[in-house]
Formats: sequence, C-alpha cells, structure tokens
Amino acid sequence: MKLALYILLCLLLAGQAAGKDTPLRAPVYHVQPAGFIEEGHLKGIFVDYLRALEQEANIPLQLTMVSYNRLIFLIEAGEADVALFLRDSAIKAAPIEKIVSLKSALISKSVIKLHDHKQLPNLTITVLRGGYFASILEKNGIRNYVPANDYLHSATLLKHDRVGAIFGIEIVALAGLAQAGLGRNQIAPPYPYGHEEIWLHMSNQLRGSDTATRIAAATRRLQKQDMYQTLAAKYLPMFALQGAKMADTKTR
Repeated sequence: MKLALYILLCLLLAGQAAGKDTPLRAPVYHVQPAGFIEEGHLKGIFVDYLRALEQEANIPLQLTMVSYNRLIFLIEAGEADVALFLRDSAIKAAPIEKIVSLKSALISKSVIKLHDHKQLPNLTITVLRGGYFASILEKNGIRNYVPANDYLHSATLLKHDRVGAIFGIEIVALAGLAQAGLGRNQIAPPYPYGHEEIWLHMSNQLRGSDTATRIAAATRRLQKQDMYQTLAAKYLPMFALQGAKMADTKTR
C-alpha cells in the first residue's frame, strides 16, 4: 500500500514538473520590424518583447514566425496561447494588456494632397499583405490596394510611383521611406487616420487562468520599464537621428 502511494506521489510530482516546463505557444507576426529572421535568428520588437516577458513572468514561450492571417487563426482556434497584435474587437481572443498606442496614417509623395477620406477610392494604396490595414480598406469597400511584404517594400512602390499612398503605422512607414531613400521633403505631411493599439492577447482557453494573471502582471512590470519604447528605439534608430519624438509611441 505504501509503495503504491509512493509511486502515485512520484507520478503526480513528475506531471507537475513537466507542466511547468511546457512552453506557451507564441506566434509572431512575420514582418519587419515586429518580427523577422536574420542569419537564422528571430529578431524584432515583438520577438524581444516576448523574450523579456518570458524572463519577467518565468514562463517559457515557444516563438514562431507566421503571417498575420495565420497568427489570428491560431489564437482564435486555441492553437496558440499568447501573441502581440493590433487590437480588433472582431478577433476572438482575450486582450490581456495594452502595450502601446501608435498613429496610423496615409502617406503620399508631395505631388499628392490628401484632404479627406473621399479621395481614397481614387488612390492606389499599398498595405501590408493580408494584414490589419488591408482588412480596414476592405471593410470600407476599397479593394484596389497593392499588397506589400513589408514597409520597405511599400516605400519602394511609392518611390517608383507604382502606388499613390502607403497606409499603415506612421512611424514604421516613415522608417521604410527613409530606408528607400525618400526624404521628408519628397513626401506630403502624413494624413492622420487614427490611433491603433497593440495589445498582448491570449487565447480564450486561457482567460481567467493563473497563467493569464502571471503574464498580465509581468507585462505591467515591463510597461513600467518602458520596454516597448526601448525596443522601438533599438529597431528604428533612424527616428532618433531624425528627431522623432518617441513620446508619440507611449501608451495613452
């Protein structure tokens, strides 16, 4: 009897230990500067943020690179546990913590002036392929957009007059334009669209769990350390050189 109880106790302890070592599945949107692969290593703002979260929460994360649509599918289906992406109430996932608020805008060359949204159907707009801003255009009945692989690709399309405007996160789009060799004197002032919020999300299956509580607490500690702003400065150094105000990216 004692032997049986001893064996049962060992099995229970082994199961608990294995559970602690099981990493949470954390897909990352595969687009610069959020996430990319360089010399076989995962890098990017979201990658480094999740790694910092892993250390802060003492919970292992398994990071993978996926497309935006794939990321949303995984988190909604419960095949992913935690992810960073722009908040969209239509997505069936549990928002845990707001990370940052960023300006969204349309950016065109100086020869084009955007005055209001009525001009949009008359423009050929480029957005990230299958991403958040593509869905916004489609919801507004605009389907004549050109998909781009990343913001540098978008900027290159604009530089060579293959599109009329870029639609996306302003600070990242401007970084792409700088990389493509388009100076600020060659583009019109960005036409503001709104503010988009990046949130840390979890699958609905983890809603209310102890894991969700620990992740949320760790995220709040990272926010107090200005972790996102630190990583944005690391991956978008050209904005520091151009005198961009990082305060624009702080959580509102």
